[in-house]
Amino acid sequence: MTGHVPQPCAPDRVTGGQDAWDRSRVFWYGYYGAALAVTAGVVLTSSGVSARERIIASAVLGVMTIWYATLGRAVTQIPEIGAAREVTYLLVLFGLFVAGLTQTGSIAFILLAACPQCFFASSSWRRAVTFVVAFNVAPPVVATATDVPLAGDIDGTLPAVPPDPDLLTEIGAELGLGSSLSRFRAAVTTS
Repeated sequence: MTGHVPQPCAPDRVTGGQDAWDRSRVFWYGYYGAALAVTAGVVLTSSGVSARERIIASAVLGVMTIWYATLGRAVTQIPEIGAAREVTYLLVLFGLFVAGLTQTGSIAFILLAACPQCFFASSSWRRAVTFVVAFNVAPPVVATATDVPLAGDIDGTLPAVPPDPDLLTEIGAELGLGSSLSRFRAAVTTS
């Protein structure tokens, strides 16, 4: 009957008896490094971004790298590290990401590395998905918040004359607003 019971395998020469996840660490370090290099390249060559914003965004990437090296590696490799350290690591990483987003949206390329880290760093699937959603929602939220003009930036005066009065009349006729727009046009052009 012992022929039906699986026997433990001897470590083979290729893997050295390591688990597949342990052997893949080198791959993930390379992947994270490549994602960092691509993101840094995109940040440094983005058009429409000032030198100051590029420097700040690059510094944020550097701090993210140091944060991964100091706490992130331990959090992603030691399953018993505890929820408090997992959440701390991911919250600080998220805060750094948002700080970089305020400088340039192109830093969002780092999501290629941050999202897998959410799963490696979380002992809870729900926590990992929550952070992945937060990371992915942050770019449009930050872009919306930073692109809204401030109160001092808005000039509320109407133009003295419509840029194209005939086009305005044509659009009004198509939308059934002929008389309303005619009165508006008359009020604006006769003042």
